Amino acid sequence: MRIATPLGDYQSASLSTPIGALREFREAFEAQDVERLASVWLMNPEERSAVESLFLREGNTSFRLELRGDLEGDDRATIDFDQSFAAAPAPPQRGLDRLRAQVSSTEDGRWIIVQITSRH
Repeated sequence: MRIATPLGDYQSASLSTPIGALREFREAFEAQDVERLASVWLMNPEERSAVESLFLREGNTSFRLELRGDLEGDDRATIDFDQSFAAAPAPPQRGLDRLRAQVSSTEDGRWIIVQITSRH
């Protein structure tokens, strides 16, 4: 099954959708809340340590996430997105990261990010 999801739906999606998982990821990252981030992204220990270090080092942050591509599957989805990050009020330190999230539905109907990788 292939579902096209307009960007507008991304803004209002709940945790019961794959796009909602990305919205929660963005909001948790902006809030610099590692526990909230861990509730939606199954980070390995190295990823968690890197995120904790980033939050301690950067202070106030600006985070931009843009949906790219479509969703696929009934209980799994692959979502392409672009992300940029900068310590506020400085301009972004680098260009957009082109990423791909593997998202899965849990038994209770929530969607979680199981892996984030670079896309080329």
